[in-house]
Amino acid sequence: MMRRLLASFALLLLALPLQAAAAAYSLPGNPPPGCTGSNSSYTCAALTLAYGDTLAVNAPKPATLTINGNLSTDTSQVNTAGAASDLTLVVNGTLTLGYQARITANITATSVNDGGGGSVVITGNLAATGGNVTLGYLTTVSGNLSTTGAGTLTTPQNGSIGGNVSAGSGAIGISQVTSVAGSVTGSGPISVGQGAVVSGNVATSSGTVDLAYQARVNGNVSGPGAITLGQDSVVGGSVTGGAGNVSVGYAASIAGPVTTSTGTIDLAQNAMASACVKSTASAGITLGYQSRANSVCCGGASCSNSCVVNNSTYAMPALCAASAPTLLADYRMDELPAWNGTAAEVKDSSGNGYNGQAATAAAGTPVATTLSGSPAHGTTAAGSCGYGVFNRATPSATHAYVQLPGSFPALSGNFSVVAWVRSSTPAQPHQRVIARDDNQDGWALSLGDAGTPSLRLFNRNVSATGSVTVAGSNGTGATTGNCASGTFCLDSAPVFAADTWYYVAALVDTTGQQVQILVYSAGGTLLASASSAYSGTWRAGTGGTTLGGESASSSEGVQPTFHFNGNIDELQVYNGLLTPAAIASQLARSRSCPAVGSFSVSGTGSASTCTPQTLTIAVRDINGNVLTNYTGTVQLSTSSGRGDWSAGAGPAPAGGLATGAPNSGLASYTFATGDAGVVKLRLAHSLGQNLTVTVVDVAVPASSSTSAVIGYRDNAFVWTEAVPGGFVAVAGRPHGLRVSILKRDPTTGVCGIATDYTGNRAVKLWRTDSGGPWAAPGVVSPALAVIPAARPAANNLTLGFNAGVAGFDLATGDVGKYAFSLDDDSLGGAATTASGTSAELTVRPFTLAITGLTAGSTANPGGSAAKDAIFAKAGAPFSASVTAYRWSSGADSNNDGVPDAGVTLAQVSAGGPTPGFNASVALTPLADSQTPAGSAGGVLGTLGNNVLSGFSNGTATAAGLTYSEVGSFQLNTSAVTGNYLATAGLNLDALVFDAAGQQQPRVGRFIPAGFALSSPSYVHRVDLGCTVASTFTYLGENFRLAFTLTAQNASGGTTQNYAGSFARLDLALPGSFKLAGIAGTTVFKTGNGRLATVRSNGSWRQGVADVKLDASAGRAATPDGPFNADFGIAAVDGDGVGMLAPNLDTDSPADGVDAVRVGTIPLRFGRLRLQNGIAPANRTLALPLDAQYWNATASAFNTNTLDSCTRVSAANLSFGNLRRTLEASDAAMAGPSVTVAQGKSSLLLAAPAAGHVGTLDVAVALDAATPPADASCLKTQTGWTPAKAATGGAGLAALRGAWCGSSATSDPAARATWGLVRGANGVIYQRENY
Repeated sequence: MMRRLLASFALLLLALPLQAAAAAYSLPGNPPPGCTGSNSSYTCAALTLAYGDTLAVNAPKPATLTINGNLSTDTSQVNTAGAASDLTLVVNGTLTLGYQARITANITATSVNDGGGGSVVITGNLAATGGNVTLGYLTTVSGNLSTTGAGTLTTPQNGSIGGNVSAGSGAIGISQVTSVAGSVTGSGPISVGQGAVVSGNVATSSGTVDLAYQARVNGNVSGPGAITLGQDSVVGGSVTGGAGNVSVGYAASIAGPVTTSTGTIDLAQNAMASACVKSTASAGITLGYQSRANSVCCGGASCSNSCVVNNSTYAMPALCAASAPTLLADYRMDELPAWNGTAAEVKDSSGNGYNGQAATAAAGTPVATTLSGSPAHGTTAAGSCGYGVFNRATPSATHAYVQLPGSFPALSGNFSVVAWVRSSTPAQPHQRVIARDDNQDGWALSLGDAGTPSLRLFNRNVSATGSVTVAGSNGTGATTGNCASGTFCLDSAPVFAADTWYYVAALVDTTGQQVQILVYSAGGTLLASASSAYSGTWRAGTGGTTLGGESASSSEGVQPTFHFNGNIDELQVYNGLLTPAAIASQLARSRSCPAVGSFSVSGTGSASTCTPQTLTIAVRDINGNVLTNYTGTVQLSTSSGRGDWSAGAGPAPAGGLATGAPNSGLASYTFATGDAGVVKLRLAHSLGQNLTVTVVDVAVPASSSTSAVIGYRDNAFVWTEAVPGGFVAVAGRPHGLRVSILKRDPTTGVCGIATDYTGNRAVKLWRTDSGGPWAAPGVVSPALAVIPAARPAANNLTLGFNAGVAGFDLATGDVGKYAFSLDDDSLGGAATTASGTSAELTVRPFTLAITGLTAGSTANPGGSAAKDAIFAKAGAPFSASVTAYRWSSGADSNNDGVPDAGVTLAQVSAGGPTPGFNASVALTPLADSQTPAGSAGGVLGTLGNNVLSGFSNGTATAAGLTYSEVGSFQLNTSAVTGNYLATAGLNLDALVFDAAGQQQPRVGRFIPAGFALSSPSYVHRVDLGCTVASTFTYLGENFRLAFTLTAQNASGGTTQNYAGSFARLDLALPGSFKLAGIAGTTVFKTGNGRLATVRSNGSWRQGVADVKLDASAGRAATPDGPFNADFGIAAVDGDGVGMLAPNLDTDSPADGVDAVRVGTIPLRFGRLRLQNGIAPANRTLALPLDAQYWNATASAFNTNTLDSCTRVSAANLSFGNLRRTLEASDAAMAGPSVTVAQGKSSLLLAAPAAGHVGTLDVAVALDAATPPADASCLKTQTGWTPAKAATGGAGLAALRGAWCGSSATSDPAARATWGLVRGANGVIYQRENY
């Protein structure tokens, strides 16, 4: 036997090849054979480096080495002492990498392959120029890896790429267990092998994507072809497909949105999509058994679940939440004076400042302008008001348009356009509504382009794909077939009639590559809708953006046919896609219209040539309502061509009066905002004549209005007040009036009171109602019960004059407005009838009382502090009543017509209501009255539905008042009604009373309607700080839920005052959130011991809080799982404010939703297994270390390949039971720590001292304490005392197992053996022959 062994050994030695001595090359100095060059540039023919060869790069650096042929490296080393930037290696052939080759350089080769064995290390970038790249096992590339053209690329198995991986049209294969630190991109197919990890994105522009079992992509996955995610694969970002189908395998998970256009989406059993799952073309979405999708969407501009097949056994997911579009520009086209070509005259009401300018594309032709009179929506008083006029010349020759500023953004992302349009010739081609096509390289929304009355959306950079989807009562007939190749156009059905308003919308979804156009009738009925997909990139075009026509800079714009032949109004542009509800809302929007219709002139009648007559001029719309926001200029003239104008009083005008030439009767007045549409002016006229006054806004000629006759006489009654008060009286309170007779001396022309007019005079007294009829006033003394509304046939009042002056007290039982006239036709004091008309007298209420502040059955407590009594939820309706009362002497002790301070409701209401009161009363919050105060960051909310009208018997009730904020506010009591009865400067005040009738202007306290949850995210195994983010959490470990809570009012707005002491949800108390979870029938709640909330933090800032909530799902007594558990919160604050829109039932059996879902947490029952190991006496020893989880399907513990985070350090180890010659100093870990990779690793123990052999026991302390408790079986079963005890715990108590009993409470332990079993020294090969 020995002889045969020696013979075999000799034969083996003869068979071994003889290795040549390795060569040491250098550049410069000692280049390889066949290489030449200098000054850092070197060239070689085909080159083969031998085993052990080295090639060093010396100065000057950087250097370039070009191989004109193939390069084979064998096991050589190139520039290993330098940096990659020192050497550029160019191989104009194939680069063949030998086993364990080491190259430090940036390498470019025609193709690259592995010569066998792998384990190559390339420090730098590696690129092929069109050829294939194939790398061997355990090879690493520190930089980027790439090829071009049709070359394929295969990464090394179990290797790593430190940068990006890219290719052309060739296939990319990321081999199993390979890691790529960057992204993987190409235009061909891409596959990611089993267990491989890509830290960036995976994207192909025209190929497919395939992820194998347990492959992981931390970024996004995208491609137009099929996308397949294998079992247990993970995508940390989004999945964006196209026409290809997306298949999500068993238990695979996707953190971001999943989107396709025409491709289907299929989620297999237990698959999980944590965000929106959307098919923009409504292709099929299938949810497999117990799969989970956060939300679903069938469609582009709007969502439904019509294409979803739900086999998950769970409720249908909610619809995907759309990002709210933002208003970019809003052109209301109401401007007065009308547009005339002035810069920035076409106002952008969005606040973004994109003001336009009316223009023309042909010199000498009219620019676009504005008009009112037949608005698109509503009336001339309230609705869409004015509109743009673009057909300024004959319909075939108009060149008008509006040029938007150069700052107006190009629309290259998702956007929407809505507008009203009315064309005189809707089938006339090229009527641009909005365009960006100066250079015929952009897009436009246009009318009539097909020669039919159809709406068109076109873009010159994309092409139509697929069929056209139509809707609406007359939607049939839409097509994409009317444009030449290379231009996309979508034409609606031909539904437009001439001279008819329509509301149109265009939605461009550049993300989903879908467009939609819609046409609505003036009544809001959808007449036609058309949608189509497109291919290519939507480009906004160059040049400017225009409305109503193409610009003068466009070769088409200078032609008259490329302009809108009619009217456009309310054009709005949005970033984002409007929903049908949002479109309907904009269609119906209405406002008070500023267009002036006419002017009214009151104070006419009889006047004296001795004193100016006060005239009240009011601006009115076409319905007769006062235009309180009018700020135009009017021209004033008299029919006599005589007279002088001056400012009136009570109040004085706020605007500017410009008088004409003396005694010309001419003047102009510019209204100011403070006039509120009403002004008092005085007209003096020295001749006794009858005349009229004409008022006109020259910008609106149709507004010209002429007054009633004013009769100026030399002998006339002049009216004044006993106590000057601006001719304003208080209902129920006697009001003193005085009448004087003035006469002009016919000889001297001097005016004065006719002092000889004395004694009792029988006269005729009547009134002229303004805006009435009104309840008739009377005279207190001498008694006259009713002052008639017309001149009486006979004298009805006797006044006692003393030296030409008489007085009386007016009795008023109700509000009103009228002028008084007085005639003495007895001819006893003058040669003709003496007459005189007063200025208009306005009778106001004594006060307005605000009462009945209630929310349901809760009366307003007037709370202001953070813990005061609650009144209502912010945004929820509450009620208040307003009553106008007559004067009460008990509430006005000083008889000044104003309620005394501190009066009660009983005192104020004693006079009874004024039945005729029917004005608008605006209830508003008093500035800076809010709590929390502004100094504490509080903001004043808005009061909704706050205008009361429709009074009956002097009272009106608002049942739908809403306050938008948290806290409280005071009702403003000043000027709640402005310019009462069109009386300039007459504002009515109010008092606020509580249920006890005491004054209480504060309203509150308000609380949020609830909390909305958004932006959920999760951190698994949060206490471990995993280098590679974990995708699961072990039962018993802490996971973190992060989310944003927003305190909202009942309308969904953020209550910014929910902060500080007014925020009563304590974010530092984890129990406040009432966290709960469920997986199938397994419930995780604090009450059943399977959940513990550990800690939470966050802070409220303007009603918003970013919360972090750490919790632990408990282990059961026996292993169970794995679980995909849905967790939700049901937070409730100290006021009982809870979560909005619960969508998760955390009970089994199900009994209705009770929480708001935060997310799905994969949970596993784990254990850490340590196994025995054996090694020679002088070697390190490996104890296999496995992270395992319970697999209920197999009823066994399996290796947890998802675990690449569990870490054990030297401080966690206890050593004992040393045997033979081992000593305590021999017990040590080789290295500071070890971390499992895909569930596996080894605990390396350092070799013992020379000559030391034997065994020792090792225990891993999984406790978290310092020093840790020893829970190993060595302690609990045998009572050992370690020779070297652990100094720190691993913090992995959740990985204790049932190593010595039925309870999973034991730390892992194992035995290490050195030198007791080994073979003979020097044996190379041994075989026994028989």
